[in-house]
Amino acid sequence: MSRYITILAAVLTVGCAGQPIPDMDVDGVGVKDETGALLVDPTFPARFQAETEAGLKYAGGSWKDLKGWVVVFEAANSVTCDSGHSDAIRGCTSSASRVVRIAAAPMDGGSCIANSSLMHELVHVVIGDHCHRSPLFQDFLSLSREVDALESGRQAVCRPVVSWRESPSC
Repeated sequence: MSRYITILAAVLTVGCAGQPIPDMDVDGVGVKDETGALLVDPTFPARFQAETEAGLKYAGGSWKDLKGWVVVFEAANSVTCDSGHSDAIRGCTSSASRVVRIAAAPMDGGSCIANSSLMHELVHVVIGDHCHRSPLFQDFLSLSREVDALESGRQAVCRPVVSWRESPSC
């Protein structure tokens, strides 16, 4: 009996399909703030929603594509991908576990969601393409203008991250 309680506790700690347990839900998408800086900003949920919607639209997707996923903002300069590859990577998308990991330490004190790799990772969620062959990975200018409009009135200048590194498996 105690063995089953231990297993149940482990499942509840990790969440479904190896997902971390989110701190909040936005339109069916879990958000986990490991930085401790994002969720204290009362504007964060609305900005996350607006900027995520812009990124999904840019990639030709919708909230349906992201439903059931968890976006984790890590207090780090880089994240480690499922492949173990972590050389200064600022974001990773794991379709198997439906988790997007974002290195949030470089994010202007957490104020610019678009300064993170979220927009780039949303393209992976919608179209896949871990080898970055789609032109969507190369032209974030139109998205940058939309994000600027969403962030108008804020002190931070927000620009989506454009750089990427080809997956070692390509």
